[in-house]
Amino acid sequence: MPKQKPFKGFNHFNQAWYASASRLPGELDRVTIGWYYKGGGCDGEFSMVWELLGGKVAPRLCMYSDSWGCFESMRELFDGLRLFDDTDMTPAQLCGLLVNLGYYDVTARESPYQDKRSELAKSAKAKLTPEEYAAIASPPPTR
Repeated sequence: MPKQKPFKGFNHFNQAWYASASRLPGELDRVTIGWYYKGGGCDGEFSMVWELLGGKVAPRLCMYSDSWGCFESMRELFDGLRLFDDTDMTPAQLCGLLVNLGYYDVTARESPYQDKRSELAKSAKAKLTPEEYAAIASPPPTR
């Protein structure tokens, strides 16, 4: 079977359902950009991180060496970023630029556990077998 083609996408951290529980120290927000696959996984990604610098919120580009090819393949993004040269663009401005360039927003805004919580609440009122309870309480498989 041929390998599927990745697509250009981004994830806006502060909009994700897990943001409040997994923020890194010093980070105010983050937008991660990369080549993604429909079923999960990626061929490289990098992030624009917003942090305090000299009392102002400033964006900073962050990436690991295995994503340099990804970075290089997105020249249209960096041409667009030049419009914000020497200004402190916001996460919303970056996301707007990405959408205008045809990148897909892959931000997970809804928790995959939300349905499980509802089922668990119902199970407190109903008698379930241990197997039924385990099926509801277990987290969904990871991608």
